[in-house]
Amino acid sequence: MMRERTSMSLRPSLRPLRAHPLPDLVTAATLLSVFVAPWTGIKVLGLPPSDLLFVGALGLLVLYVVRGRRKVPIRPWTFAPAVVGFLILGYDFFTNRSALVITLTSGGDDGTGAIFAGQTGAVLFLARTFLATTVIFILIEAEVVRYSTVGARRVIGAFVAGVLVSVLAAIYTDRTGHEFFATVNVDLEVRSVGLAFHPNSFGQSLAIALPAIACGAALWRPSWVRTVAVATSYALVIYGLFLADSRGAIAVGGLLMALCLGVFLVRWGRGRWLIPLGILTAIGAAVVVPGIVSETRLARGGLLGITDDDQLRGELLADGARQFFSNPFLGVGIGKGSGVMVPMLILASGGVVLFLAFTYFVGRALYAQVVHQSPVPRAFGVVGVLAVVLMGLPNNSVNERFDYVLLAAVAALALNSPRLPGKRTQATSSSRRRVGQGDFGGIEGSMSEALPRPFEGTTP
Repeated sequence: MMRERTSMSLRPSLRPLRAHPLPDLVTAATLLSVFVAPWTGIKVLGLPPSDLLFVGALGLLVLYVVRGRRKVPIRPWTFAPAVVGFLILGYDFFTNRSALVITLTSGGDDGTGAIFAGQTGAVLFLARTFLATTVIFILIEAEVVRYSTVGARRVIGAFVAGVLVSVLAAIYTDRTGHEFFATVNVDLEVRSVGLAFHPNSFGQSLAIALPAIACGAALWRPSWVRTVAVATSYALVIYGLFLADSRGAIAVGGLLMALCLGVFLVRWGRGRWLIPLGILTAIGAAVVVPGIVSETRLARGGLLGITDDDQLRGELLADGARQFFSNPFLGVGIGKGSGVMVPMLILASGGVVLFLAFTYFVGRALYAQVVHQSPVPRAFGVVGVLAVVLMGLPNNSVNERFDYVLLAAVAALALNSPRLPGKRTQATSSSRRRVGQGDFGGIEGSMSEALPRPFEGTTP
C-alpha cells in the first residue's frame, strides 16, 4: 500500500498528451492574438489588432471560469509591473507632479530613431504594460493548465508562425518594392519592417523567435519533417534579421543563436566538443562575419546605436540618465522618461521602484526554470527568458505584446511541473528517518514536499 502511495506522489502534474479536451473559443482567441502580436505595423481603430484580441480572449476566459469550464491560477507577481506603475501614476496625479494624459494613439517612432519612446499618455503606457505582462501570462498559463505541454507548444508555434509571416512579407517587399503600409522615418530601400511598424520592432521579434524555435522543437518528438521545418524556420529568421538591419537584433540574435547551439550540443551528448567547436566557430566567425556585417548598420555603430549619424539617440540616453538622477526613487513620471534601452527608460520613468517591479517579474520567470523540472529543457527555458532581457539593452521595447510571450510560455510550463528536490527536502527526510520513521515514510515525505499537488484539468 505504501508503494502505491509513493508511486502516485511521483506522478507529474502535467497530464498525458492524449488526455486533453478539444480547443475552445478561449484557445482560438489566445492563439490568434499571439499569432498577430509581432505585426505591430497593422492598426485597427488606431491600435494593433493583438490588443483587441487579447482583451477579447481575456473576456472569454473570465466567462469560462465563471461557468466552471476553466481553472486559472492567479500569480500576484505577474501584476507587479502594472500595479506599481499605476501606483506611481496615482502619486503623480494627486501630487500634481505631472498631468494625466489619456489617449488611444500609440506613438511609434518619434523622429529620433529610438522606437517605443513615443507612447503618448501614461494611461496607454500602463494599459499596454498590463496587457504585455499580466494578461498575456494569465492567458498562456490557462492554456498550459488545460492542455499541458500541448498548450505551450501551440502558443510558441503561433508566435513563431506570426514572425515567419512577417519575414515573408519583408522578403516580398524587398523583392517587389511594394509597401504594405506607410512607415515613419524609415528608408525601406535600406531596411525592411515586415509587418511591424519599425525595423527595430521587426528585429526584436526575430531575435526572440530564435530561442522560441528551440523551445518549441524540444516539445516535439524528433522526426525528419520537423527537423526540416526547424532548419527552414531558422534560415528565414536569420535572413529576416539582415533584412531588418537592426544593430541590436543582429548582435543579440547572434548571441542567442550561439547559446541555443551550445545547449543543443550538450543535450545531444556532444558536450565534449563544445570547446573545440567554439574555438573553430570563433575562428570562422572572425573570417566570415566581418564581410557579412560590413553590409549592415552594425558595422557603422555600436550596440546602443550611438554613432556619428545618429547623435539624437545618444542625447536621449543622456536625458534618461539626467531624469533618473533627478528623482532616483520614482523617476520623472510614467511615460515621460527617455532612453534607448529598457533599463534606462524604466529608471527614468518610474525610478528604482518601477525597475524593481519589472526585475521581480522577469526574475520569478527565470527562477521557475531553475527550481522546476519543465518539459522544456532548463537551459532552453533560461535562454528564452534571457532573450527579453538581452534585447532590452540595445532597444527600449518594454511593453510590446510579443515581448513576453516566450517568457510566459516557458514559465507557465515550468510552474505547472514538479519541483526539483532540494537540500531542504533531503534534510527534512533524513531527520524523519532519525526519529524512527521507516524508509518508505522518509521517501514519501521527501517527494511529497518536493512536488506540488497535481492540478486537476477540467473538461467541457
